[in-house]
Amino acid sequence: MVDYRFKTTLLVCCMMLAASARSETAVAEEDDIKDMSAYLKRFSSVNIDQVLSNERVINSHIKCFLNEGPCVQQSRELKKAIPIIARKGCEGCTDRQIAVIKKALNFIRTKKPIEWERLVKVYDSTGTGLKQFIE
Repeated sequence: MVDYRFKTTLLVCCMMLAASARSETAVAEEDDIKDMSAYLKRFSSVNIDQVLSNERVINSHIKCFLNEGPCVQQSRELKKAIPIIARKGCEGCTDRQIAVIKKALNFIRTKKPIEWERLVKVYDSTGTGLKQFIE
Protein backbone atom coordinates (compact mmCIF):
# COMPACT_ATOMS: atom_id res chain seq x y z
CA MET A 1 0.00 0.00 0.00
CA VAL A 2 2.81 2.44 0.85
CA ASP A 3 4.51 1.63 -2.44
CA TYR A 4 1.31 2.53 -4.35
CA ARG A 5 0.97 5.90 -2.53
CA PHE A 6 4.61 6.70 -3.19
CA LYS A 7 4.24 5.95 -6.90
CA THR A 8 1.06 8.04 -7.11
CA THR A 9 2.71 10.97 -5.32
CA LEU A 10 5.75 10.70 -7.57
CA LEU A 11 3.55 10.63 -10.67
CA VAL A 12 1.60 13.72 -9.54
CA CYS A 13 4.85 15.59 -8.81
CA CYS A 14 6.23 14.70 -12.25
CA MET A 15 3.04 15.90 -13.91
CA MET A 16 3.17 19.19 -12.00
CA LEU A 17 6.81 19.70 -12.97
CA ALA A 18 6.03 18.99 -16.62
CA ALA A 19 3.09 21.42 -16.59
CA SER A 20 5.16 24.17 -15.01
CA ALA A 21 8.00 23.56 -17.47
CA ARG A 22 5.55 23.90 -20.36
CA SER A 23 4.20 27.22 -19.09
CA GLU A 24 7.74 28.49 -18.47
CA THR A 25 8.62 27.51 -22.05
CA ALA A 26 5.62 29.43 -23.39
CA VAL A 27 6.64 32.51 -21.39
CA ALA A 28 10.26 32.12 -22.51
CA GLU A 29 9.18 31.87 -26.15
CA GLU A 30 7.09 35.02 -25.84
CA ASP A 31 10.00 36.78 -24.16
CA ASP A 32 12.17 35.86 -27.14
CA ILE A 33 10.16 38.31 -29.25
CA LYS A 34 10.65 41.68 -27.58
CA ASP A 35 10.37 43.69 -30.80
CA MET A 36 7.89 42.18 -33.25
CA SER A 37 8.93 44.44 -36.10
CA ALA A 38 12.57 43.41 -35.73
CA TYR A 39 11.54 39.75 -35.43
CA LEU A 40 9.47 39.92 -38.62
CA LYS A 41 12.32 41.49 -40.60
CA ARG A 42 13.68 37.97 -41.11
CA PHE A 43 10.72 37.41 -43.44
CA SER A 44 11.16 40.61 -45.46
CA SER A 45 12.62 38.79 -48.46
CA VAL A 46 9.73 36.30 -48.63
CA ASN A 47 7.44 36.81 -51.60
CA ILE A 48 4.02 36.47 -49.94
CA ASP A 49 2.21 36.10 -53.27
CA GLN A 50 4.47 33.21 -54.22
CA VAL A 51 3.88 31.50 -50.86
CA LEU A 52 0.10 31.96 -51.00
CA SER A 53 -0.10 30.67 -54.56
CA ASN A 54 1.73 27.45 -53.66
CA GLU A 55 -0.84 25.04 -52.24
CA ARG A 56 1.80 22.65 -50.93
CA VAL A 57 3.67 25.38 -49.03
CA ILE A 58 0.57 27.00 -47.54
CA ASN A 59 -0.79 23.61 -46.44
CA SER A 60 2.55 22.76 -44.87
CA HIS A 61 2.54 26.03 -42.90
CA ILE A 62 -1.05 25.51 -41.76
CA LYS A 63 -0.35 21.94 -40.63
CA CYS A 64 2.61 23.20 -38.64
CA PHE A 65 0.54 25.98 -37.06
CA LEU A 66 -2.12 23.44 -36.07
CA ASN A 67 0.45 20.95 -34.72
CA GLU A 68 -0.60 18.41 -37.34
CA GLY A 69 2.62 18.19 -39.29
CA PRO A 70 6.31 18.94 -39.17
CA CYS A 71 7.53 22.52 -39.09
CA VAL A 72 10.27 23.85 -41.30
CA GLN A 73 12.32 26.68 -39.79
CA GLN A 74 10.20 29.43 -41.36
CA SER A 75 6.93 27.84 -40.16
CA ARG A 76 8.34 27.39 -36.67
CA GLU A 77 9.36 31.04 -36.49
CA LEU A 78 6.00 32.25 -37.79
CA LYS A 79 4.17 29.93 -35.40
CA LYS A 80 5.99 31.60 -32.53
CA ALA A 81 4.73 35.03 -33.60
CA ILE A 82 1.05 34.18 -34.21
CA PRO A 83 -0.18 34.08 -30.59
CA ILE A 84 1.66 37.30 -29.76
CA ILE A 85 0.20 39.08 -32.79
CA ALA A 86 -3.25 37.76 -31.86
CA ARG A 87 -2.87 38.98 -28.28
CA LYS A 88 -0.93 42.22 -28.68
CA GLY A 89 -1.25 43.18 -32.33
CA CYS A 90 1.85 44.18 -34.18
CA GLU A 91 3.09 47.21 -32.26
CA GLY A 92 5.98 48.89 -34.01
CA CYS A 93 5.51 46.91 -37.21
CA THR A 94 6.02 48.68 -40.51
CA ASP A 95 3.14 49.29 -42.90
CA ARG A 96 4.58 46.62 -45.19
CA GLN A 97 4.73 44.04 -42.38
CA ILE A 98 1.12 44.78 -41.42
CA ALA A 99 0.07 44.57 -45.07
CA VAL A 100 1.72 41.14 -45.40
CA ILE A 101 0.04 39.90 -42.20
CA LYS A 102 -3.33 41.15 -43.46
CA LYS A 103 -2.83 39.57 -46.87
CA ALA A 104 -1.87 36.18 -45.41
CA LEU A 105 -4.67 36.12 -42.84
CA ASN A 106 -7.29 37.28 -45.33
CA PHE A 107 -6.13 34.64 -47.79
CA ILE A 108 -6.49 31.86 -45.22
CA ARG A 109 -9.85 33.21 -44.04
CA THR A 110 -11.34 33.34 -47.55
CA LYS A 111 -9.60 30.43 -49.30
CA LYS A 112 -9.31 28.02 -46.38
CA PRO A 113 -12.21 28.87 -44.04
CA ILE A 114 -12.15 25.56 -42.16
CA GLU A 115 -8.46 25.93 -41.37
CA TRP A 116 -9.04 29.60 -40.51
CA GLU A 117 -11.65 28.69 -37.88
CA ARG A 118 -9.31 26.12 -36.40
CA LEU A 119 -6.41 28.59 -36.31
CA VAL A 120 -8.59 31.17 -34.58
CA LYS A 121 -9.61 28.60 -31.95
CA VAL A 122 -5.97 27.75 -31.27
CA TYR A 123 -4.40 31.21 -31.34
CA ASP A 124 -7.21 33.67 -30.65
CA SER A 125 -9.80 32.08 -28.39
CA THR A 126 -11.64 35.40 -27.94
CA GLY A 127 -11.89 35.81 -31.69
CA THR A 128 -10.98 39.49 -31.46
CA GLY A 129 -7.20 39.68 -31.77
CA LEU A 130 -6.82 38.58 -35.37
CA LYS A 131 -9.91 40.52 -36.50
CA GLN A 132 -7.87 43.72 -36.55
CA PHE A 133 -6.02 42.29 -39.55
CA ILE A 134 -9.12 41.20 -41.44
CA GLU A 135 -10.52 43.41 -44.18
